[in-house]
Amino acid sequence: MQADKHRRILDCAAEAFARFGFRKTSIADIAADARVAKGTVYLAATSKQDLFYQVLHREVREGVAAVGQLIDARKSAESLLATVLEADCQHYDTRPLIRELLVGEAAVAVPDQSVEFSELRRLARSNLRDVVRLGQRQGVFRTDIEADLAAELMQDIQVATLLFHDAPGLSEASHPRWQTTVQIFVRGLRVAASSTAIDAAAFTGCALRTQPVNP
Repeated sequence: MQADKHRRILDCAAEAFARFGFRKTSIADIAADARVAKGTVYLAATSKQDLFYQVLHREVREGVAAVGQLIDARKSAESLLATVLEADCQHYDTRPLIRELLVGEAAVAVPDQSVEFSELRRLARSNLRDVVRLGQRQGVFRTDIEADLAAELMQDIQVATLLFHDAPGLSEASHPRWQTTVQIFVRGLRVAASSTAIDAAAFTGCALRTQPVNP
């Protein structure tokens, strides 16, 4: 299949899945939007589930690549951690399907691919893992903490923010728990002799405006 046609199918599938949800989206709808025959969609993907996975994989991969460009090994890992967390949030703000992946809605909609979705979650936190490892090499972060586990816990904080964001009355000014949690987490990563401070205000922009995803 031609790359531009495959890309157009994925683009239309991403828009449909984000707008209507996995269950309410049909291959026929995607084919019509992409201006291809229904059989052509099945050349791009073996099933609707496979197409959904391809869309999620592309969005996660693109986000990781974009945010990864911000990581400069010459900078302090602490400041980079704030940068990466903020950039992740901005990316999730415009990608409701990644939000659906991270909060577990994708695995509920397509339980047969829960293992694959777990791998996508791991890919999504790879920049956080790289920054933790950088901090360990710089002597800023403790080396007795496993980097991927630290990244997973930070991802859990991001997911909690995504979930609580939809709660009535929650805003940047009304969730000091987020700032406090991040401060405690980063202080726990630091080596005992580190005196570098982190600006909690860098994380306040993580109050997302993501639209709710249809089930």
